[in-house]
Amino acid sequence: MIPKEEAWLDENYVNSWDDSDIVMRTYLKGKHMLRNLKSVVEHRIGMTHYEKPDHMANFMKNRDYFIQKYKGHEQTRIYEILVGGRVI
Repeated sequence: MIPKEEAWLDENYVNSWDDSDIVMRTYLKGKHMLRNLKSVVEHRIGMTHYEKPDHMANFMKNRDYFIQKYKGHEQTRIYEILVGGRVI
């Protein structure tokens, strides 16, 4: 479990990249994150407003913010996965 104070979302993100930010912060603190490949997560379609005209603009703005925030960590494996979209 991530302590509550470490799981706070960075409010500079709008509708995307906030989860990637938590993963990156956790990784940089040297903590391990485990995946349960048997887990099932229901993601409600429509909770992210893809149809809104500013969705893609927000996504790109958030991506740029993430890249600037983690400048200097480009060579870490998790950064490559999160920014490059590599599947592990």
